[in-house]
Amino acid sequence: VAGLASCPDHHVYTPAEAAHLRERARAAGAEGLLTTEKDAVKLRLYPGGGDPPAWSLRLRLEILSGEPHWEDWTHAPG
Repeated sequence: VAGLASCPDHHVYTPAEAAHLRERARAAGAEGLLTTEKDAVKLRLYPGGGDPPAWSLRLRLEILSGEPHWEDWTHAPG
């Protein structure tokens, strides 16, 4: 890990922010950028493209126990 950047959930990235992240990665000597699929789309970071290249993680949720509690929480009015 050559560096870390974080933004709040649902952040709307500007082209300048995306360029700044790539510049920070180059300056740190990073081999690439790693982000979630959701933020890769928002940042217009395409797999393996750019300088440095970008990669995205596919996240998946698997409920191992307590599914009724999850259902109650995710379907609560609010």
